[in-house]
Amino acid sequence: MTTSAAPTPAGKRKLIAHALPMFLFVALFSLCSLLRRPGAALWLAAPEFWVYPLQTFLCAGLLVFYWREYEFHPLRRPAFTVAIALLVFVLWIAPQQFFHFPARLVGFNPDTLSASPAAYWTTLILRFIRLVIVVPLVEEIFWRGFLLRYLISER
Repeated sequence: MTTSAAPTPAGKRKLIAHALPMFLFVALFSLCSLLRRPGAALWLAAPEFWVYPLQTFLCAGLLVFYWREYEFHPLRRPAFTVAIALLVFVLWIAPQQFFHFPARLVGFNPDTLSASPAAYWTTLILRFIRLVIVVPLVEEIFWRGFLLRYLISER
């Protein structure tokens, strides 16, 4: 019977680099539900207007801080990758379209801040950065860079 050695400091740093951004992301996402108080002041009635930007900055900061710990490999089969992406997109949209699921009517409404153009555009830009840059990196680094490798590891 073999015993596994304790992780090295470099191994611990790599583990933290892959897991911490995701855990922080999920914790802040959960915070919105915990803080939400309908009918209260805007910061409690719609906490996503301040929690999501905080989530964007903190998670992006962690990604930048730990950037050297991540291993990215060049794309090997771009046509196959695009085909799978399109298939996933269709499957994601299909249930509502083809099975007549009800439309999702509740969601992000930037017009809540339309009285202040600076707040409106800042919120819109930060939500876009979160959607297009931060979320995909945090998820891929955690799911593929950490969890998948951990599950298939022989250790």
